[in-house]
Amino acid sequence: MLIINFFLNNKKEILNRLLIVGFLLLPLFFIFYPLLFQRKIFSSSFIFDGMYPLFYHYSNILKCCNYIPTWSSSYLNGIPVILTQGFGFLHPFSIIFFKFFDYILAYNWLVVISGFLTSFFTYLLARELNLSKPASLIAGVIFLFNGLVIQWLPLLAFAYFLPIYPLVFLLILKIYRNKNKSQISYWYISLLILIITIGWVSAFTEVIFYLVLAVIAFSLFVDFKNFKKNGEAKESFPLLKKFKTTKQLFVALVISSMF
Repeated sequence: MLIINFFLNNKKEILNRLLIVGFLLLPLFFIFYPLLFQRKIFSSSFIFDGMYPLFYHYSNILKCCNYIPTWSSSYLNGIPVILTQGFGFLHPFSIIFFKFFDYILAYNWLVVISGFLTSFFTYLLARELNLSKPASLIAGVIFLFNGLVIQWLPLLAFAYFLPIYPLVFLLILKIYRNKNKSQISYWYISLLILIITIGWVSAFTEVIFYLVLAVIAFSLFVDFKNFKKNGEAKESFPLLKKFKTTKQLFVALVISSMF
């Protein structure tokens, strides 16, 4: 009854959100329908010869032995799974999907889910930047289907990285725009720690490193905007009192790196 009342009271807002999700999902389902429902595969030689065999071995061990394999012998002369972030073995989605589903369907669905999250978080970031809903939807679709993203999306480690990119910048803006300037944004910091930690262990390490550098530069930029152009800026030392966003980001980076 409570659910029905909530839906009736917020019917317009719920329908708007469903339309937004549907607008972002339709292009993905249109393009990737054969991969999701007809058991087709990606034709790239690297994915066919490398990724599918790797995740076949990975999925079998998860299903039969209930542990994450530390070594995979199905690629080249073998690779250390724990030390190889370039495949996404340690991502929570990989552990769950490859444990319970067919490895080809799991791989294909994870690629599409990551694509949807990339588009959706880009939409939220655009909305946080005060773009209109139509403009934000266009931004989400364009970012997902630009040449670079669509080329690397089928590679699962890159697919895991792509949603992190807009989400981290979104969280930085949320921390910066926290209404209580003196209060630590515990919720956003915790989410930032979780996201960056998952990135460190499941995406390409060097790409996450470049993202971290970009986010640090962005947080410094938004903090500098707090400085007034009058004489108060000269009296604002020590500067650490002003860099609220950068300080909280630094805490998140230190904690995520410890994991």
